[in-house]
Amino acid sequence: MKIVTLVAFMLLTNTAHSNNVASQIDYLESEWAKIYYSPKGLDKASSYCKLLKKTRTLKKQNAKTADLLFWEAVVISSAAEHSDPLKALTSIETARKLLLKAIEIDPNTMQGSAYVTLGSLYYQAPGWPISFGDKNKAEFFLKKALEINPHSLDANYFYADYLISQNKPIKAIQYLKKTLELPIRQNQSFADNQIKAIALKSIKTLNDDRSNLPKKAWANLTTTFPLSE
Repeated sequence: MKIVTLVAFMLLTNTAHSNNVASQIDYLESEWAKIYYSPKGLDKASSYCKLLKKTRTLKKQNAKTADLLFWEAVVISSAAEHSDPLKALTSIETARKLLLKAIEIDPNTMQGSAYVTLGSLYYQAPGWPISFGDKNKAEFFLKKALEINPHSLDANYFYADYLISQNKPIKAIQYLKKTLELPIRQNQSFADNQIKAIALKSIKTLNDDRSNLPKKAWANLTTTFPLSE
């Protein structure tokens, strides 16, 4: 009887711990989104530094939580945009290693978001010998994210962005459209609305360069999403 009671207590404790970690991760995502999508007036470098400290404190308390490794990588790579080039290269390499470690612990980290971020780093980072940038690896990781979670706004948007960077606008349209069609998460409505706005802006950018789109693809795009202001 005591053993059963102890097991039940452990299960309840683990559930509470899990729920607590989930709420902490929701908090990190909300705070990151506020910084990332904020207007230019905010001191983003300082804000990311404070968020990184909070993330690392949580990680110490939950050392084996892959999701917190993921968020540490996200904050570090986001902060890299606001630092000098040499420091930025070091930061994205640190972020890459954290993401690989998170995936090693749990391949489905954040429902595939670790693969999204890793793929994004690979197509945006400079290639060898400056950094680890690699278009083929980028596509592999982004497709892996879509395989894990085909209904992820981030996975669909960033794969579309990758396709645009590879001058494949027609294929990118499919994923931009899906980004706009997918439902918004109730607990992260701000972040999801922001990425939908960026996806729509990407479509409008393609609108400004119709010469890259065959007529049929263009007609299909504008019928589904009217692009006039």
